Amino acid sequence: MTRPTTIQTAPPEPTLADLYEAVQRDPQDLDALEQLAERLAEAGDHEAVVSVYRAIIATAGADSPRGRTARFNLAVALLRLQQLVEAEDELLRLLSADPTDARARFNLAAIYRSQGRLTDAKAHLQAVTAQGNALPDAQLGAAYGLLGKVLGDLRDSSGALAAHAKAVRLRPRATDAWLAYAGAARTAGRYGTALMALEQARGLTPGRADILARIGTALLVMHEATGAPDLRPKALEALRQSLAIDPDQPDLQALLDEHAEGE
Repeated sequence: MTRPTTIQTAPPEPTLADLYEAVQRDPQDLDALEQLAERLAEAGDHEAVVSVYRAIIATAGADSPRGRTARFNLAVALLRLQQLVEAEDELLRLLSADPTDARARFNLAAIYRSQGRLTDAKAHLQAVTAQGNALPDAQLGAAYGLLGKVLGDLRDSSGALAAHAKAVRLRPRATDAWLAYAGAARTAGRYGTALMALEQARGLTPGRADILARIGTALLVMHEATGAPDLRPKALEALRQSLAIDPDQPDLQALLDEHAEGE
């Protein structure tokens, strides 16, 4: 006789009410506290998230692995609340315990850039990139990308271009990295490189009006600089494609009308 088969189903995810109840029963239940913090973050209640992560740190111990993870997540929650001074303090505590904490340095650099403390941001990002292959490609690539933006803010166009070039090598599937590289290349007067980067971005995310507009604009600049006759029709076609996707671009329409006269 064949035994009937049973289907194993996963238990339902605990609700917020379930998690609050679990924490009330045992305020030191780290698993419940961590799940509660994650669920509150998903709900966008970052003020409650801050309280829960502080409870986790107190329960797990600041120097324990769970305590350090909670402190980093606490800093992220504070950043989302725009409490930059408090977030900076938590990140500096992490770095005091472990100077190689790349995530803490990256987020500190982002804070410092937003505050205009560009030299401090640059120093932290250079410390991250100095770790090289010890970091995953995506993390290292993000650090080079932010370093490129900081160097651009410092008007170091060649340094910014080099940093963005490293970023796209490490994150070749990231459209944002290619767009940042294109911007740095254009600032440095490297229009051929800018166009190549924009084409890479278009290949990754086809159909984006903003990328097509930037391609068209770059081609027009290259046409005016070189006089190459084949660049103008390519530029106008890119502008038309952008407007076909998003007609509500009056400045782009004016640019197209200006350059399409006598076509």
